[in-house]
Amino acid sequence: MKKKANADKILKAFGIDNIHHLFYSATKNVGRKELQKMLTEAIEDELA
Repeated sequence: MKKKANADKILKAFGIDNIHHLFYSATKNVGRKELQKMLTEAIEDELA
């Protein structure tokens, strides 16, 4: 369960309420590559 909680915390840090909002935002506002880069950096920071 801890991984899910961390993922939710990371998404909330980006102001994203849930995974559906994430993908909606990805297709609407931000290029997928840019979004992936932002999330990867956030996850790496979280794990560091």
